[in-house]
Amino acid sequence: MHKLLLLTSLLLSVSLYAQAPNLETAEEEAYRYSIQDLYEFNLYTKECNDSIVKSCHLLADIYREGVDVRPNKPKALALYKKACDVNYMDSCTSYATMLETGNGVKKDLNKAAKYYHLACEGGSGISCLVLGSMYRNNKAEADKYNKLACELGYKSMCEE
Repeated sequence: MHKLLLLTSLLLSVSLYAQAPNLETAEEEAYRYSIQDLYEFNLYTKECNDSIVKSCHLLADIYREGVDVRPNKPKALALYKKACDVNYMDSCTSYATMLETGNGVKKDLNKAAKYYHLACEGGSGISCLVLGSMYRNNKAEADKYNKLACELGYKSMCEE
């Protein structure tokens, strides 16, 4: 009798589970995402070590934001610099931004301006836009960078 009750209970549970919508628990969803993040982290690490600069940039983003790893701003800064040194302009912009804001690293406005300038010349409109703002007390310089930002797609900087 005990076995029959146990078997009936088990069959009822299986039947109800099969009819239920496919819902993950929060733990299962977090585990699935953490496995994906770990895969990406390991992939970006390997590719960065193999000199794939976009992966260095993405790995720097992970370290800067602390996505499934403890935030490590100096490591992020070094990875952005590594990718910037081989002309990956998004990394030059991110490197400059960290230096400008002092986001977990020593603030250095002169160095930030140098790397924003490099990225702006390399086609980064956002870097030109930031330079325009940094030079707001020097109208000629600000206008020069705002014009470049306009040409690179920041239409709000275009003169009417």
